[in-house]
Amino acid sequence: MKQIAVIGGGISGLSVAHFLANRFGNSIRLTVYEKEPRLGGWIRTKRAEEDGFTFELGPRSLRTAGHGARSLALIEQLKLQNEVIFADKKYVGRRLLYVDGRLQALPSSLLGALGSPVLRPAVGAALREPFVPHRAAPDADESIDSFFRRRFGEYVATRLAAALAVGVYAGDSRRLSLSACLPAVARLAQQGAGSLVRGMLVDALRPASATDAAADSDFVRGVRRQTAVFSLRHGLQTLTDALSESLRSRSNVAFAPAAELIALQQQEQQEAAADGAGRRMLLVSSHGGRRQDAFDTVVSAVPAAQLGLLLHHGHRRPSPLAVALDQIRTVSVGIVSVAYTHDPLPPALKGFGYLVPPCESQPIMGVTFDSVCMPQQPQPPSACRLSIMLGGDTGMHDNVVDVTAVSEQQLIRTALDALRRHVPVLAEAPPAFVAATVLKQALPQYYV
Repeated sequence: MKQIAVIGGGISGLSVAHFLANRFGNSIRLTVYEKEPRLGGWIRTKRAEEDGFTFELGPRSLRTAGHGARSLALIEQLKLQNEVIFADKKYVGRRLLYVDGRLQALPSSLLGALGSPVLRPAVGAALREPFVPHRAAPDADESIDSFFRRRFGEYVATRLAAALAVGVYAGDSRRLSLSACLPAVARLAQQGAGSLVRGMLVDALRPASATDAAADSDFVRGVRRQTAVFSLRHGLQTLTDALSESLRSRSNVAFAPAAELIALQQQEQQEAAADGAGRRMLLVSSHGGRRQDAFDTVVSAVPAAQLGLLLHHGHRRPSPLAVALDQIRTVSVGIVSVAYTHDPLPPALKGFGYLVPPCESQPIMGVTFDSVCMPQQPQPPSACRLSIMLGGDTGMHDNVVDVTAVSEQQLIRTALDALRRHVPVLAEAPPAFVAATVLKQALPQYYV
């Protein structure tokens, strides 16, 4: 029987273990290692049973585009179809940007963009963009900021592109790689001979391929037709809980929670001859002391830095892989969850939420209006739930909060002060619930 180890009990580790168990059945034995006592990784939901409010303390929604079909297929395999909820169509496409010291809506149509103070400068830049000469070395990578500044100008680069980098990676667009972080944009630009606008037009005129959609189930196709963003009624932790429960029901799957891995090494050749060539050795520290576990295959589902440490241990000269992994940096993010018993948001602000580009030098990165876009999640009637994001790359500007260096109360105070400045109507509404969570070294930063 083949012995396989999965390092990491978050959504990636649990998903790959689920896939391997389904694909190979009892012909393999799986062991899932997790350094924390709980499984689920960054996905964690504060359930409404505690005080009536549901909050995501990590990722909060999933997209149906691209690999979203695989997420939906996994949900269907776990029989969680009835848990799926759609973002409110009325509000999911409505997003705001904090620019020039105030919240401004991002229009969803070209006509709306022409009349929008925040997007009007971008329209002219988009019309000129197809005529901007492409680079002498078109295949060379560049930063997100460099690409948008070169093709669309400073306004688009510092307001729109920088806000996108903050919203997705909590990162600095001047350092993040375009091809690694926004591969769809890089592909479209390449398709348009250097022009993003031309690439989008070519892509829009190309007939849609029905190959992938034909392989989807009725459930997956139905969800993808109805929404671009979805979640689960009782939070995304429902998914990781179901995965771990399904795996625990299998006799050939074992979990090693609260296990600290120290090293991942290739077995010496003379030893491998007795136990099977090419086996990998994991040096494990747990409550029972240290031990060595041998596996035929090891799958890593942990951040690059953690895997790099495992590969470094016991080697005088690190491998090229370990060196490459060391170069991938991560940033920490703070989430302040806020709830009001009565919804104080005016209709003009109803939407998915808002982002704050770094050029505004604000201590928060953005806010999601959770109860607006996912009203089906348990909460008291007429309540309002918000999540405020802080932290990220501390090099973005001088007012970035180092969320790992401040207290929970300081984090809450900073978040609420910024929220009340951005949304003055909330200054008069005392929250019914406030809590802070820090996700340390949570988001990888793929630099140029």
